[in-house]
Amino acid sequence: MSWREADAEDLPFGDGSFDTVMSCVGLMFAIMRPYAPPPPPGAQPPPCWGREDHVRTLLGDRVTDGEAHRRSLRAAALGA
Repeated sequence: MSWREADAEDLPFGDGSFDTVMSCVGLMFAIMRPYAPPPPPGAQPPPCWGREDHVRTLLGDRVTDGEAHRRSLRAAALGA
């Protein structure tokens, strides 16, 4: 496995390039939630991306094979 950094809105990969896509950004939203302003009217808060039912609804039939696994991660503050 290798890691590549890229712009999420302009990925340098062709369609069908991946077997698996992972998201681990939910943690940062859970930490920042108390400090963030409420989302604008009609917007859904980012922590909803941590709910499998929400993600499946957003992706609809565009994703044909999906799995969700919930795990716990102990996070420490920077410099700790």
